[in-house]
Amino acid sequence: MLGIVILLVVVATSLWVVIDASNLGAKKGKLGGGFLDMGPVSWLVGCLLLWIICFPCYLVARPRLIAARAAAGSVPAPPAGGVPNGSAVSWPAPPPYPTPTVPAPLASAAAEIERLHELRQSGVISDDQYEALKQRVLE
Repeated sequence: MLGIVILLVVVATSLWVVIDASNLGAKKGKLGGGFLDMGPVSWLVGCLLLWIICFPCYLVARPRLIAARAAAGSVPAPPAGGVPNGSAVSWPAPPPYPTPTVPAPLASAAAEIERLHELRQSGVISDDQYEALKQRVLE
């Protein structure tokens, strides 16, 4: 019985990883290389074969994928299935994100922090992710 529960946990979390990685746009080279820079299929195979190692590794790489997605200016995907009654939903186009126009280092850093602040207010990134990305810009 315990073996079946463990198998169900491994399969369910592995399927979540592949869906989540696909939604976040994970692909080889997106994070700049390294062991945690894989595509959704690689994450799925890794989680199914070596779950105890690959699942925690995905949880470590996930914030970097979210930050890379936010930096690319993409917005979260609409919820699967639309509204509860199953009627069709048309999602509005995302608003354009501001682009810095002043090339000076301080002005571009300020513009980047302002853009991150807007992403945090719109719910694309969390407060913790905002603070981490802001520190990276300030360095």
